[in-house]
Amino acid sequence: MSAYPVNDNARQRLRDAQRAEAEALAAVTRAQLARSKLQTKVDASDLAVAAAIRRLVDVSGAERTAQLLDETTRAVRRWIHLARSTPDAPRKDS
Repeated sequence: MSAYPVNDNARQRLRDAQRAEAEALAAVTRAQLARSKLQTKVDASDLAVAAAIRRLVDVSGAERTAQLLDETTRAVRRWIHLARSTPDAPRKDS
C-alpha cells in the first residue's frame, strides 16, 4: 500500500482536506489570540474592582462593604485578597 494517494481525485481530496485543516487551525489560533486579549482586559478590570472594594473596606469595614454591595462578607474578603496579592497594590500598613 502506498503512502501517497494513487490518483488525481484522491490527491485533490487530500489537498482540499489539508487546506480546510489549515484554515480551521488558523481560525482557532485567531480566536485564542482574541480570547487572550479579552482575558487581559478582564483581569485588569478585576484588579480595578478589587482595589476599589479594598478602598471601600478601608473606609467602611468588610461587613458594611458587603451590605453596600449586596455581597457576602466572604466574597468581599476574596476581593480584598486579590487586591493585596497584586505586586503594585499599596499596603495599608505602609
